[in-house]
Amino acid sequence: MWKIALKLMRKSVRMLIASGIAILIGSMFMSATLLFANSVDDLMVRNATNEFGSANYAISFRNPNSFPSSKIHYKDLHLDEISKMPGVNGIRIDDATALVRVEKGDKSVTSIAWSNGLYGNLPVYKSTEGREPQKIGEITLIKSIAKSIHANIGDTITLVKVDDTGGDKEKSYDVRVVGLVDDGEHSQIPFSNRGTYLGGVTNDFCAKLNNLKNFDNEVVQSKVYMSIDESKINDLSPKINSLLPSRFSLMSRHEVGVRAVRNVSNGTNFVTMFLLSFGILALLISSLVIANTFQVLVAQRRRTLALLRVIGAQSHQLYAAVLLEAAILGVISAAVGVLCAIGFMGAISNVNINSGPLSKIPLIVSLPAVVWPIAIGTIVTVLASMGAARSATKVTPMEALRPMDLIKDKRASIIRAVFGVVFIVVGILATALSATSLASMIARRSPTAGSDSWMTLLGAMFGCALVFIGIVMTAIFWMPFAMKATGAIMALCGPASKVANANVQRNPRRVAATGTALLIGVTLVSTVVTGAICGKATLKGVVDDHYSVDIIIQGKNVDESLAADISKISGIKHTELLPAVPMTFKNAKGETEYAMAAGVDNTDQLKNVMHTDLDGVNINKDSVLLPKFNGEGGEPFELKKGNLNLQAYVEKYSSDETDSNNITPFTGMNTDSSNNDKSITVKQVQFKKYRNVNIYSRNTAFVSKSYFNNYLKPTTHILLISVDSSKANLVDIVKNIRNITSSYAEVMAGGSVFQRAQWESAIDIMMMLLVGLIAVAVVIALIGVANTLSLSVIERTKESATLRAIGMTRGQVRRSLALEATLISLTSTVSGLIVGTAFGWIGSYMVFSAIGKVPFVIDWTIYAVLALIALLAALLSSVLPARRAVKSSPVVALAEE
Repeated sequence: MWKIALKLMRKSVRMLIASGIAILIGSMFMSATLLFANSVDDLMVRNATNEFGSANYAISFRNPNSFPSSKIHYKDLHLDEISKMPGVNGIRIDDATALVRVEKGDKSVTSIAWSNGLYGNLPVYKSTEGREPQKIGEITLIKSIAKSIHANIGDTITLVKVDDTGGDKEKSYDVRVVGLVDDGEHSQIPFSNRGTYLGGVTNDFCAKLNNLKNFDNEVVQSKVYMSIDESKINDLSPKINSLLPSRFSLMSRHEVGVRAVRNVSNGTNFVTMFLLSFGILALLISSLVIANTFQVLVAQRRRTLALLRVIGAQSHQLYAAVLLEAAILGVISAAVGVLCAIGFMGAISNVNINSGPLSKIPLIVSLPAVVWPIAIGTIVTVLASMGAARSATKVTPMEALRPMDLIKDKRASIIRAVFGVVFIVVGILATALSATSLASMIARRSPTAGSDSWMTLLGAMFGCALVFIGIVMTAIFWMPFAMKATGAIMALCGPASKVANANVQRNPRRVAATGTALLIGVTLVSTVVTGAICGKATLKGVVDDHYSVDIIIQGKNVDESLAADISKISGIKHTELLPAVPMTFKNAKGETEYAMAAGVDNTDQLKNVMHTDLDGVNINKDSVLLPKFNGEGGEPFELKKGNLNLQAYVEKYSSDETDSNNITPFTGMNTDSSNNDKSITVKQVQFKKYRNVNIYSRNTAFVSKSYFNNYLKPTTHILLISVDSSKANLVDIVKNIRNITSSYAEVMAGGSVFQRAQWESAIDIMMMLLVGLIAVAVVIALIGVANTLSLSVIERTKESATLRAIGMTRGQVRRSLALEATLISLTSTVSGLIVGTAFGWIGSYMVFSAIGKVPFVIDWTIYAVLALIALLAALLSSVLPARRAVKSSPVVALAEE
């Protein structure tokens, strides 16, 4: 049968191309998903280890959730002894940084300068022009920063150590630019909320900037980066670990990155889960298209199969021949699909999507991304062909000579209906059970919810797959019934319309086969699009719930000039500049609470920029507005009845004395001794629900601005900003704000827009992939409809000839097929949108509910586009079958039958 299978494949190459494309699409989908997951994982790991620079190992806490201990200092790590070990090429302390401002003329930029290494030369990023700093008074700069202050190699600039310890003294140094570093992802990635990379200095200079002789007696706050010869790591690792305190261990760069990503995501990669779930679903849907195309092949070969039976072929041999043909086709097509996926991802990897840290997607080809799609694609192809193979075994010479419309199997129809209904019921129950289990875990705040969500997601996927299979199996019953209303209206449009409507109503099997193909594509697209839209809305809701202001800019040097510059940015709606000072007050238990007190003239100022209900609030000298819930713990504020006294906070400890016993939310920020012993007393305390309205404290109290006129001295200013996202892209708004604030010292920016912009950058990348998925789904639908219409034409050869013989023109025959496809398309598209929306909502809930409340939304514009594309695809798919239907003359067609 091997030779027979090969001969049949060669004879049916044109039909097998269609089947192969369906297999290719499914395998490409899955391979692209796995490749994309590899890329996302690599991006996240690389972003988590950007501070390594050229280092390949790090001394880090064994437990990623450990807190620094005041008893462990850098001298306790024995770095001097470690640096002398053969194979250790360099050591750099992560905490060896300084907040500085570089100035030249009237241009300045404030950011973080990093040590180039405690031992050896180990910069965060190596100079691409010039050299590395070798002594105190030398610096390397990021090229964009050098350009912004008009500095070049050899120029002398002013470096100002920004005082971030609570004082108001700044030290300046004349430094020489000795090297430049290329701009790249690192220049835009914040490091541990300390700022972005500005340039490098020597370790001695970095210590001097921090008023230290060296870092030996400093508490170990983070990691120690090391460059180690890989060939000697097996010998060095146990030696280094033996010198370290028990809480520390030597880890590779990749190990640190993977651990950081897993710690943030609670061991769950939501992006991979989201895409892979749809990749698996795509293969399941593609298998149904494959089954349809193989049914077409068997229908075309029924005379050949009958002749094989006549000359002695056994039914099991015909069965094996079909499966062998499917296996060969599956391997070849799946392999081509993997190559297409690699090419597709390779093309995306060469495109700059945006200017952010996720500007490029790396192409990482792994063995699973190649082997699994080929293996699963082949298995799915063989399984999908089994129905056609069984049909081949049932062909007899007499049945082969009759039209397939006359071959009915009532028993098979009953079995199909029973199994279809059972699948739908069981699928709904499995999906509901998975959803309720996840909801229960979230309600209990189960610590294993992140890992256990895999099981609930798989359960929901299994349930949705069963439901969809049940819908497809029962399509022969419900789809013709659903078309009656549309068909009745269409039948009024002429003879061709009447023929199309009659064909749809008369042959439910053909209608189900044709409609299911388009139903598959539309369901897939609407599932993915709905999932993406709901996911984006969920993330937006989570971020907006965390912040009551779109953008917050805060710092000692935030002033009217900065506010004026910010207000000119496209997309900025309102700006409100508020003076502020840290203050404390006592709760009902006598415990100290901390809040940043900001002065306002009236409530309208806050209504312009805050997303909260401020009705009934009146802020004057006798009142204060407090958040309803304490940002430090989330519990409602409980205060004693009567007046409330707010005491100005002044830092009482030097940086050398600060330890875990006297750290407050304001430790390290600018305070002013002139506010010492100053307080304000208010008679009325008003509470409203708002969060994170300033950067330095989780709580913000709003008081009358009159207190700041001659009494309280503001130690910081808060610029609250509202945004109109319809006027400008959030990513562009954030970029423009960063460009402006970079020239202001001691200014920090945050807010919901910053978080949303970061997420939208990632979502934009996924949306590029979704565009490909939409095109893939349309191709799936086009292939399915074209093949099932081909089957329809084959079955109705005699009927078409009869219609031609009694006067129906070729144009009317073509039109009848086009209208038949249109009728099926409208019903299938609407059904697919309904089913796909439900699947998308379920998938979004299963994936994103662990993050926040999932809104079930619909983008009607996208749905309208999908409906139009599906309709055009259906019409296009009818072109070739229609040409075939009118190609033969009526006499020849009737003679063949």
